[in-house]
Amino acid sequence: FQKLLNFATLKKEYKPFAKFPPIIEDLSVVTEPSVKTDELIENIKSISNLIIDVSLTDTYLSTRTFRIIYQDPEKNLTNEDVSKIRKDIISSLEKNFKATIR
Repeated sequence: FQKLLNFATLKKEYKPFAKFPPIIEDLSVVTEPSVKTDELIENIKSISNLIIDVSLTDTYLSTRTFRIIYQDPEKNLTNEDVSKIRKDIISSLEKNFKATIR
């Protein structure tokens, strides 16, 4: 118990709920099995600051499905906003990992 107390803090952090809803989509990516999932996730996250989370939801053979959550703290995202980001994600995955989208 004493070891846990060393890590305890009384400082509280408050993060308000988002005012605008996220857009959630799944993207299936086919790559070589040698490509690491972490590298794919980091690449996807680096495309836009509107991507707030990327997680692996399924794998089958060389196909990996990622759940991508987009959210803007300032406004509702439109399909056009997400479409542009998705196009950049696909382009980056094709260029960096020779991936194809299923």
